[in-house]
Amino acid sequence: EAMAETDDPAVVDSEGSFAPDADLSEGIGMPAAVSMRSTLDVSQLPSDILPKLKTVVQEARQDMGAEVFDARGSRLTVLSGITDMLGICQLILDGNRLTSLPEDIHRLEKLSTLSVADNRLTSLPASMGRLQALRHLRITGNMLESVPEELGQCVNLDTLSLEGNRFTAFPSCLIALPALTQFSLDWFRYAQPSLPIMLTSTGSWWAALRNLAETAAEKGQTLITFQQVVDAMSQRAWDKDQVVVDSRIWASIHRASSEGHE
Repeated sequence: EAMAETDDPAVVDSEGSFAPDADLSEGIGMPAAVSMRSTLDVSQLPSDILPKLKTVVQEARQDMGAEVFDARGSRLTVLSGITDMLGICQLILDGNRLTSLPEDIHRLEKLSTLSVADNRLTSLPASMGRLQALRHLRITGNMLESVPEELGQCVNLDTLSLEGNRFTAFPSCLIALPALTQFSLDWFRYAQPSLPIMLTSTGSWWAALRNLAETAAEKGQTLITFQQVVDAMSQRAWDKDQVVVDSRIWASIHRASSEGHE
C-alpha cells in the first residue's frame, strides 16, 4: 500500500520552525534532517520502511538523540522505543492510528510539545501529569471519553486543545492550570451566541471560564460537564432543546447531556 501524500511535507526543526522539502537519506538510515537539525522526521520515509520504525528510533537514540520526533501521517498503530529517546522536546504524531500512548511517557522529561491529533486514542496515561516541561498539548480529533485528572499537574501547560473528542465532562483542574493561556473545546460553539472554539487569556470570556473552574472546586466537583460549560459561556439562558449538533461525533455528547447522563 502506497503511503498517502501529506499536505505539509515540512520538517519541524529543533527550534520549532518548519523547514520544507528536507533531503532524506536512502534506506532505513537516519534522514539527513536529523544530523542537520536534531530532528527525526519519519513522515517522509517510504511506506516499506515504516514497519522498521523501531530500528530508526534506535539509530536516533544511539547516534545523537533527536530533539524532535516527527511521524505525522505514518500509519503508526503502536509506539515502540520512543520513551528511550530521553532528549525529545517535541513529539509530533498527528494523523496516525494510535489507540494509546506509552504508560511510561513521563520518562520524556524534556518534552515541551506533544501533538497527537487525528488518531484513535481512547485514553491517556495518568503519567502524563508528570511531564513538567510540557507546554503545548494537542489531542484533537480522537475518541477520548475522558482525560485523566493528573493532567492538572502539568503546571507549565500553556496551550491545551481538546476539540473533536467524545467526552461529556473533563477535570475542572485543567482550566485552573496557572500557565494556561489558550484552551480549545468544541462545546464553546453551543453557547448562545456561539463562541470560537479557541479561547485565550486575553479574551473577554476567559474570566467566566476560570470562574466556572473555581466554583466547581469550591463545591468539591472534580469534573465540569458539557451543560455547565455552555451555561457559563452563554449570555442568555441555554435551552438545550434548541441546540443542534451538526456532527456524528457530537451527537453522543448532546444526547448524553440532554438526558442528564453527565
